Amino acid sequence: MDKQAVHNPAALRQTRPQPMPLPYAPFTPAQLAVRRRVWDAFGELFLDTDTRPSLPLIARRLAESGLDEAALGEIWREEVTPALLFNLTLVAGEWAYFDLDWLEEQIVRRRAIRHQLKRWSLSALMQQVWSSEVEPAYAAAMRLRSGLLVLPTAERSARAAIWHRLARAYFWSEVSPLTACPASAVDLKTVWADLEPTLRPLLLKSEDEERSSQAVLALISSA
Repeated sequence: MDKQAVHNPAALRQTRPQPMPLPYAPFTPAQLAVRRRVWDAFGELFLDTDTRPSLPLIARRLAESGLDEAALGEIWREEVTPALLFNLTLVAGEWAYFDLDWLEEQIVRRRAIRHQLKRWSLSALMQQVWSSEVEPAYAAAMRLRSGLLVLPTAERSARAAIWHRLARAYFWSEVSPLTACPASAVDLKTVWADLEPTLRPLLLKSEDEERSSQAVLALISSA
């Protein structure tokens, strides 16, 4: 042993093998019930399709979970992302939905061995997908969740539904809008002014911001 380590307790501790981290405790039935709903909501962000219009509905489900931002962030980073990020790197990934029982099995198995996502361990392709597609959508969903939480509980579902209609018009400007929003044009303009800064960064380079905005204004004017 290094003589210096013998006379230096801190150095001695550093030379000793570090114990392996203990596995996570199994989920309780109550924890699992809540987590499955959150897994299902976050899972939509990994589908091989455009889920941007659904972000307000995902945010509503996150708000309804009762979990705080730190707990949701841990579920996102350490449970859902390691299990599902691969789907966005496939030539033809799953686009409809992830079977929730399958997803639970994947997450529980990884959790049992303390598998955590490490940015440095990702392939170049996965890092690109993570930073350009997945993380911005997650950040937007969490901002929308925060916006819902400041509203009275009874108003959150209706606000998320309005946001969904506006987001659908914004991102899918070429698609016929859903039924008119259940609010006055004045109210909708105020809602859109709050919502637009969260959605704008998610526009693709190939998408025309002015055209997207005009589609929303057309929907508002029909109210």
